[in-house]
Amino acid sequence: MLYLHATIVTVNPERDIYLDGAIVVQGDKIVDIGKADSLVSKYPEEEQINLEGRIIIPGLISTHMHTAQTLLRGIYSLPHPPPQPLTSHQAQQTISS
Repeated sequence: MLYLHATIVTVNPERDIYLDGAIVVQGDKIVDIGKADSLVSKYPEEEQINLEGRIIIPGLISTHMHTAQTLLRGIYSLPHPPPQPLTSHQAQQTISS
């Protein structure tokens, strides 16, 4: 599979960026990264997908999580009810005092 015309931000030591880049993926491996025109001629038989206007960061695995929120899992299964938000009247009283 040849993914074309994306902005590719590599995570290699040189931090290469290809503005009209392409990535060749065969199976579950990235086999080549470079300029779109170069890889189209190098891999003419590959199926092509146009990703113009998109950004690719190959090799980046998003482990995005909010650790603090993980600590709150199951909090509502405790024997007390969840806290209720203040009404505007209660908030005004809190500010005044």
